[in-house]
Amino acid sequence: MREYELYVKREKYEFAKTEIMAVGYLIREGHVKTIMELRSILGLANYYRRFIEGYSKKTTYLLDLLKKN
Repeated sequence: MREYELYVKREKYEFAKTEIMAVGYLIREGHVKTIMELRSILGLANYYRRFIEGYSKKTTYLLDLLKKN
């Protein structure tokens, strides 16, 4: 960062994290995932949930991704 003259204030940033939320995006292990897209997909699936057998079990993992921790 010094080479490109980029500076940060330590109190504003967290280092050595495995995942971060930035502007509605979940960035984890080199992959970017949007929370808004996940909510959209779950909303559509929820509309048809009565036709999907075992809906709650199938969406448990996806719903866990929406939790803050």
